[in-house]
Amino acid sequence: MLDVRNEDGAQRRRCATKTVRNEDGAHKAMEDLTEIYGEVYRLSLAGKNFVCISSAELLRTFTDERQWDKVPPPALDEPGKPRSLFLARTDDPDWGQAHRILMPAFGPLSVERMFDGMQDIAFQLVLKWAREGEDKDILLTDDYTRLTLDTIALCTMDYRFNSFYSEAMHPFVEAMSGVLSHAQKTATRPGLYNKVFGSTEEKQFKEDQATMNRIAQEVIDRRRANPVDKDDLLNTLLHKKDPKTGALMRDELIITNMITFLVAGHETTSGLLSFAFMNLMHNPKAYLAAQREVDSVIGTSAVTRDHLKQLPYLNAVFRETLRLTPTAPALNKSVPKSRHDEYVTICDGKYHVKNNDIVRLLLAKCMQDVSYFGEDAKEFRPERMLEDNPNFDHYMKAWKPSGNGSRSCIGQSFAWQEALLITALVLQNFDMNFVDPGYRMAIKQTLTIKPNNLFVNVRLRPGLNATILEQRLHSGRTPTTGAATTNGTISSHQAPDSETGLQILFGSNSGTCQALASKLVSTAAVKLGITAAVRDLDSGTDNLSTKAPVVIITSSYEGQPPDNAARFVTWLEGSKSKDLEGVKYAVFGCGHKDWHETFHRIPNLVDLKLEERGASKTVSLGTSDVSQGRVLDDFEDWQNELIKKLQGDSPDSTHETKAHLAEISTDKRAQQLSTGLSLGAVKDVQTLTALGQPEKRHMEIELPENSVYETGDYLAVLPVNPDHLVRRIMRHWSLPRDTAITLKSSAFGSLPMNFPLSVHELLEGYFELSQPVSKSNIQVCKDYTTDPDTLSQLDKFLSDEAMLAKSTFKDHTSLFDLLEKFTSIKLPFANFLASLLPTSHPTVLDLLLTNAQPPHLHYHLHPNRNGDDEDPTHEGVASTYLSTLSPGDALQIAIKRTATANLTCAFRLPPASIQATTPLLMFCAGTGLAPFRGFVQQRAIMLQSNPAIKLAPALLFAGCRSSSGDRLYADELDAWVKLGAVDVRYAFSQEPEHELAQGCKYIVK
Repeated sequence: MLDVRNEDGAQRRRCATKTVRNEDGAHKAMEDLTEIYGEVYRLSLAGKNFVCISSAELLRTFTDERQWDKVPPPALDEPGKPRSLFLARTDDPDWGQAHRILMPAFGPLSVERMFDGMQDIAFQLVLKWAREGEDKDILLTDDYTRLTLDTIALCTMDYRFNSFYSEAMHPFVEAMSGVLSHAQKTATRPGLYNKVFGSTEEKQFKEDQATMNRIAQEVIDRRRANPVDKDDLLNTLLHKKDPKTGALMRDELIITNMITFLVAGHETTSGLLSFAFMNLMHNPKAYLAAQREVDSVIGTSAVTRDHLKQLPYLNAVFRETLRLTPTAPALNKSVPKSRHDEYVTICDGKYHVKNNDIVRLLLAKCMQDVSYFGEDAKEFRPERMLEDNPNFDHYMKAWKPSGNGSRSCIGQSFAWQEALLITALVLQNFDMNFVDPGYRMAIKQTLTIKPNNLFVNVRLRPGLNATILEQRLHSGRTPTTGAATTNGTISSHQAPDSETGLQILFGSNSGTCQALASKLVSTAAVKLGITAAVRDLDSGTDNLSTKAPVVIITSSYEGQPPDNAARFVTWLEGSKSKDLEGVKYAVFGCGHKDWHETFHRIPNLVDLKLEERGASKTVSLGTSDVSQGRVLDDFEDWQNELIKKLQGDSPDSTHETKAHLAEISTDKRAQQLSTGLSLGAVKDVQTLTALGQPEKRHMEIELPENSVYETGDYLAVLPVNPDHLVRRIMRHWSLPRDTAITLKSSAFGSLPMNFPLSVHELLEGYFELSQPVSKSNIQVCKDYTTDPDTLSQLDKFLSDEAMLAKSTFKDHTSLFDLLEKFTSIKLPFANFLASLLPTSHPTVLDLLLTNAQPPHLHYHLHPNRNGDDEDPTHEGVASTYLSTLSPGDALQIAIKRTATANLTCAFRLPPASIQATTPLLMFCAGTGLAPFRGFVQQRAIMLQSNPAIKLAPALLFAGCRSSSGDRLYADELDAWVKLGAVDVRYAFSQEPEHELAQGCKYIVK
């Protein structure tokens, strides 16, 4: 049990232990409790008493060195052993001696002299990235760890770990990881558990410690055997005398401080760099502002010490990053031993701190206090931390990511110079993007915190390749064969590789626009005989071709750009100059009319801004309303117009025979391919509606470890096509289940080429088998039949728009339905596949997420679920797939963050600090209740855990058929109404006068 209570006099309560599986569990749990118990609460955990603080003003109070002592991290403290600067208390003689000897070694002039060593390691990193290429998935935290460890070892001890020259980590690093992992585990487990079950781990821990000590001793012995006249940290440790006592530091204390500098010094800086780039990639406006500053100050020149003094925005980026995600996430304080009072009072007697309490300052929570840093305190906004901001001094008084006073980080200036150097180099020479555009921050914690599984791709900026970059780094200038420049600054527009015939860019969260882009690739190859480069829209930022036509295919996501298009849109809006003259472009957009206020907002915006900036339009903007089920038809109509424009006076190519699109083999089995998403597991499935009502189900899902989510987020599920439909198609072409298909044509877009796949796997998981038939599909069918009646019927489809619309939108007629209906059509199987859109994307569904409950999924089950092979009635792919799952089944999933507007999450509960004054209005019908149930459940948990909490009113309007048939979660909602978490008003379509409606009416448009 956790014993938790408010410190403002509220009743003491006991709450069940929160299950913690991931590495950031203990600290994250402490942070989560602030949402319930407020700025101060007392926590008894593992035999220790903590007073947890999440207020900026209280942070200022407890960082007053005159009143409070620092408590070193207990996880790394070993009784009887010498303690380093980081681990010793202020009154420890070892701390005093080391502090007096080492302070000059990290003074401003000393750090400046380390610049060349920092540059040496930084060059190794950027050249590694340049040579690996833009398709390499880079675990950013790993490479930044190699960078910072090698840098501090070289600059302070003249020792090379050479981490970039080996895939395996240096033995010191392996041992260090083991020590930190062990310390983290033992600190959060009961002492009895460690004694009974930790013997094997303890043995490994001792071995790892011995390895670190041995390597440190070898470094010392080598320096003593080969002395150098160098004013570095190692010589300071070995030869400088304490100015107060005149004593040299003993070897045991030298070793523990060496290890501390290597461990703490590289961990904090690699975390800072990782979080900083994560924040920049999540915030396109800030990314572009930082890159523009680097381009303006440094241009294509070599980065120098003087340049680093002229980068105020980058400094603000680091301050803001450390405010939101301090790499050392907490400070521990206590009442000084010199005070003999039983307790100390603060805030005019409001709070009592006992002399044996550990005051835990939750730094991220303190520095995100909206009462101190403003309503946008949780947002990444570097402008807040610029020195010319009128509130800068105020903010800095509660900015304590590196400690304070004499106990502040001794190596902060070293880390800051190193971070500025590598960030300037990366922004100068690369564009960085998430591998997963929907990446959500998850925390990995050892001694410090870092983003977990932060994979990125880096692409050299226009005009650069690995050879040119190497010459730039070592000569201090860019060769004349490189990118065009003006006065040493990077030009605002550079064309990509001119060998491609089209530059196709897509913005897509669900995958539809990416599939359309792939389709255009194959059409361009057939109709124009040209190749096309396909990239996400962000890769076109400041990088649009003037040598090849640019085609942009994008959607809107709640009125905002897709995840992989946000930086491009920000860049496009950021200038009013005519700097895109010479660019020829075409835009196609997808949207859903139900989002009427933002319908096609992004495609319209992109089309308008390109024209305003001087680009010329090849064809008019094309759009499609996905709610009408005619995306492929709309796209193909627009694509045909585009192809005609690009062909000019050239005659149209004849219809391509597709005999060599794929090789079919019935005598070998395919290798299994992964979908690339994370595995979740079904925990529970329940039917929510009464018999006779359209069925709606509740599904409880166990998320992958380290999943990060908030109430209101979405769950993306990768479905598979129904097995009975797959079998029907295989029977139609007489294909055995173990038939192998090897795709041979670019007509299949991003699907794996020249690799055998089983036909069942291919049909089940890689194509949209139920997509409505398109005009081009019908035209292809005409080429494979000679039957007059069939041809006549197909011509009617093509000429009668109403008939085609009924077949596609209402009846959901698919291409395969057409082939079964008209048996005279002898379409080859390879051509059938080439006529379909690849299905490489998940379906996004509503997800209920709270801290107290596992996530739940709500979905509507289509009524025809008999699984009859002979019954071709349309079935929704996602709902049909979900209906086949039972508890214990695995499924491929990913969490998608709700869209943002002006960097603020639009679909969220108000922050805890303003929930008392911010009323909540919610409107939904049917399964649309899912996220609102999550909101109300979260409010109920807060009220149950802390009855003293004050919440503003919440009003939920819910539409359904009847009070007894489909009033979802009726008992639960009724209980929450009584608790005061919500007031519910129903609109019943079948019982308009029911008392629960309280006068609300169901209106049919």
